[in-house]
Amino acid sequence: MSMIMDRISLRLLHAFLMLLLHLNPALGFISGVGDAKVRKGLVDDYDILSSWGSQDQKKNCCKWKGVHCSKHTGHVLELDLRGDSEKTQPLRGKLSFSLLELHHLSSLDLSYNDFNMSQIPEFLGSFNNLKHLYLLEAEFGGTIPYELGNLSHLESIDLSANNFNNVANLQWLSHLSSLKEFVLNSINLSEAYDWADVSLSSRDLPPIAPSTHTHFNYSKSLTTVDLSDNHQNSSIFGWLLNFNTSLVEIDLSSNQLSGQLVEFINILSGCAKDSLEILDLSLNQMTGSLPDFSTFSSLKQIYVGTNNVTGTVPEGIGNFHQLEVFDVSNNSMHGVVTEVHLSNLSNLWFLDLSLNSLALQLNKDWIPPFQLRVIYLSSCKLGPRFPSWLQTQ
Repeated sequence: MSMIMDRISLRLLHAFLMLLLHLNPALGFISGVGDAKVRKGLVDDYDILSSWGSQDQKKNCCKWKGVHCSKHTGHVLELDLRGDSEKTQPLRGKLSFSLLELHHLSSLDLSYNDFNMSQIPEFLGSFNNLKHLYLLEAEFGGTIPYELGNLSHLESIDLSANNFNNVANLQWLSHLSSLKEFVLNSINLSEAYDWADVSLSSRDLPPIAPSTHTHFNYSKSLTTVDLSDNHQNSSIFGWLLNFNTSLVEIDLSSNQLSGQLVEFINILSGCAKDSLEILDLSLNQMTGSLPDFSTFSSLKQIYVGTNNVTGTVPEGIGNFHQLEVFDVSNNSMHGVVTEVHLSNLSNLWFLDLSLNSLALQLNKDWIPPFQLRVIYLSSCKLGPRFPSWLQTQ
C-alpha cells in the first residue's frame, strides 16, 4: 500500500510540475541550468548576458536582455543577441543545441557577433515556428546548411557579410514558401546557378541563365526583388515572370540590362501591375522612350536615370497622384515639360530631369501642388527668367 501511495504521490507531483510549466513556460528555460546550457559555448567578453542567471533575482527569463516573451502565455518568442556593429563583436564562440528548448521561438537575431568561422548549425532548421532569422556579419563560414529549407514559416532571412566557402547550392531556398525577404549582401555567389531569390544585392552574382527560370515555385508572398550591382543582363526579365505574386519593389540598378524599356515594362505588368511601388532601373543600358506607366496603379518611385532613354516625358505621368520620386536623369530625352506633367503630383518630393535636353515651360504664376526636397535641372532650358515657382519650395 505504501509503495502504491508513493507512486501516486510521484505522479501527482509530476502532474503538478507539468501544470506549473504550462502556466509559466519560462520556468522550463531557467530551471537552474537552462541559462547555463544555452550560454554554453559562448564567450561573453562584455557581460551582455549579465542579466541571465538562476539566482532568485534573475529567475524570470522574460526579463533577461534580448529575451522577449508572450504576455499571454509566457513563451519565449524572440531571442535578440544582436551585437553592436560599431564595437568589437560582443559574443564569441558557438551556439548551443539547447536553443531548441525554445519551441515557440519566432525570431532569432545573432547578427554582429563572432562565431569564429564555424558553420551555421544544422539544428537551426528545426525551429518549426521561426519567422525571422538574422545572421548578418556574424562570422559564420563553411557551407550554408540545406536544413534551413525546413523553415516553412520563415518570412525573412539575412545571411549577409559572412564567409561561406560554398554557396553553389541554394536549392533549399525553393522550400521556403513563406519567404518575403532574403538578403545575401557581400557574399560571393559566382558559382551559384540554382538560387531563387529575393533581395540579393551581392557581389559577383552570375547572370541568371535561362535554364534556371523554371527551377522554383516562388512564394506568393514575395514582395521585394533586389538584384542591384550584379552584372545581370536582360535574361533577368524572363525570370521575373516566375513571380505570379504581389511584387512591391524591384531594384535592378547598376547591371548590364539592355533592350527596349517599353518591352520590359510590358513583361513586368504581368506580375506586378497592381502592387509595384518602387522600380529602379538606373545605371543600365535600356533604350527607347519612356513607356506608359499607367498600368501600375500603385507606383510611387521611378528611377531610370543613366540609361539610353530617348523621346519626351509623357503627359500621362501627371496622372500618378501618388508619385514621390521621378528620376530620368542622364539620358537623351528632349521636348517640353509643362504644368500638365506636374500639376497633379502632390506627393512629389524628388525630381531629377538633369543631363537631358528638356525645356521647362511653366507659367510664371504657377504654384506647384508639391513640396520638393531635391530637384536637379542641370542642362534643362529654364529661361528666359529664373523660374519663380521655385520660391514656393
